[in-house]
Amino acid sequence: MPDEKLPLSLHPVRSLAQTGPQHRRIVRKKMPGICPVPTAPPPYQYAPAYGRACSKHTFSFVFMSPDPVFSMNSQNDESELVSHLEYFSDRLLRVFSHFFFVVEFHEDKDFLHPPSRENSRAIMLHVMGDACLNETLMALRDLNDFLIPRECPSRKSKAKANDLLASDFGCLEKKTFLSETERTDINQLVAHTTKRGPEVYQYPWDVWELASKCIAQCSSFLQWIEQQYSTHFLLFTAALNCRATTQKIYNALESQRRER
Repeated sequence: MPDEKLPLSLHPVRSLAQTGPQHRRIVRKKMPGICPVPTAPPPYQYAPAYGRACSKHTFSFVFMSPDPVFSMNSQNDESELVSHLEYFSDRLLRVFSHFFFVVEFHEDKDFLHPPSRENSRAIMLHVMGDACLNETLMALRDLNDFLIPRECPSRKSKAKANDLLASDFGCLEKKTFLSETERTDINQLVAHTTKRGPEVYQYPWDVWELASKCIAQCSSFLQWIEQQYSTHFLLFTAALNCRATTQKIYNALESQRRER
């Protein structure tokens, strides 16, 4: 496809809710509102177990009735949900932080060599690489918690009133993807300073597998939004835009990864 030949860059991912009225009228006619995403080179094996073959994950989704979950009485009600969904989109893109860093620097000679006091740029790249890996792992934990309904008994801690959750859109199905062990490891090795901390330097994160499970479950949530709010143009378009863009990025990375 033509857009796959573009140089690597991130196009803004915004739905029609954050564009002007004139642009909305244009897109209403052309309709897809989907930003082009270039094919990225294969990720370098920055995390030890990253290169393990990724199996296809199959999930059983039980969708609710096709009737809208919320009765939106005003345009402000929909605008608030759209704003929340846009925020979710930005959070979802952070899952790719590690992979984007690796794509950009996997052939950089300073990144390929161990950092030393004589090479400050190598130190900088390794610190940035660690930060991007941590951002991906934290995003995974964050989205896993987002997909747990507010009143679900399996919640480790009670959700706060200002926490944004999938159930705030009316989606009451639990769609988590991290195992208890995976979530605990992210908590103890990345999110908090613990006595297990030194393990992180040799820990075999299977980042691609974790990201694959996350994208599958988040796509399920977005499809649910599209079904439940099919008559609400802005909300439907925001969900469609987020799901299509995210899937296109994932497919580009997966395709190049398999070629390698």
